[in-house]
Amino acid sequence: MSVDAQRALGPPPVALYNRPKIRAVFYQLVLLAAVLWFGYEFALNAKANLDAQKITSGFGFLENAAGFGICVDAVKEPTSN
Repeated sequence: MSVDAQRALGPPPVALYNRPKIRAVFYQLVLLAAVLWFGYEFALNAKANLDAQKITSGFGFLENAAGFGICVDAVKEPTSN
C-alpha cells in the first residue's frame, strides 16, 4: 500500500476507551456517581443517628412560643417635645 493510499484512509480506528473525550466523560460520570452516593449515605447515616437518639430536626420549633419575653425596643429613645 502506498503512502497516498494510507493518507486517504485516514488514521486507524481507535478503541472507544482510548478516545480522550469519551474517557473524560466517563471519569466525570464516575466521579458524579461517587459524590451522589457519598451524599446519600451521609444523609441516611445522619437520619439513623438522629432517630436513634430521638432528636428531631426541622423548623417545627418556630410554631412554639419563646417561653420568655422579647423586648421589641432594645434601646429607649428619648422623646422630644
